[in-house]
Amino acid sequence: MADSFTIYWARDRAEALKSLPKTAGMSKVLYGGPHQSQPSFRRAGVKAGDLVYPISISHGRLQILGMVSVNTIVDAADVMPSQFGLHVQNNNEQWILDSGWPEEFFYKVLCVTCVDEALLALTHDGPFDALYLSEQATDKLTFQNRRSMRKPKGVEDGKIKMSLPFQGIYRLSTASADAFSQAVRGYET
Repeated sequence: MADSFTIYWARDRAEALKSLPKTAGMSKVLYGGPHQSQPSFRRAGVKAGDLVYPISISHGRLQILGMVSVNTIVDAADVMPSQFGLHVQNNNEQWILDSGWPEEFFYKVLCVTCVDEALLALTHDGPFDALYLSEQATDKLTFQNRRSMRKPKGVEDGKIKMSLPFQGIYRLSTASADAFSQAVRGYET
């Protein structure tokens, strides 16, 4: 059975996403690594067939930035040069082309630094402009690991008081995954 996950994108990445040309669509590639700002999909247990929702926090509300259905996760070296860096001059690099995004947006939104894996999308939706999880769904939001479920700290009356409990990649409970799916379906109609 497929699982659903969130991955937190800091405000600067979410803001850069807003300036992406609407024709570009959500990226076909998301990058992961060893750090909290760019966490590992593999370590979080993401696998083929799962859904990943990039999220951010805006004015105390949980913003859904997009949705990606996972095809596979590969080593980043299989997608981009081993000497990765923000100084790359050639915009014809395969890993930028694979993302489907213009080079300047690729750097601002997708690729920060210290990446060692790439999630390749089977399907992708977004980026969504101003798609927020309802206050009621935010209040009931629950993350699930292999042993237990937990509500993120800092959520009061459907408002998020701090972003730290959302930073990383987290598996959603079935009810929370349904709330995300409903929000996306409602946005698309």
